[in-house]
Amino acid sequence: MDEPGEHQLILTPFQKDILLVELRWYDDWASWNMYPQDRYSLLFKTESTALEFATIVKRILTEL
Repeated sequence: MDEPGEHQLILTPFQKDILLVELRWYDDWASWNMYPQDRYSLLFKTESTALEFATIVKRILTEL
């Protein structure tokens, strides 16, 4: 592969109706087990309701 590294968007149930949203950067392909899953830079972290997250994603996708 020509370009090393990958972003991963992680959605984790946090509390009832709340998601923990994280955007992680790996220096190599972690999803292909070419890089440790625990070695990442956290680029963004927030909490959101599932409905709020889905609404934002839908709005952005319809704008593409």
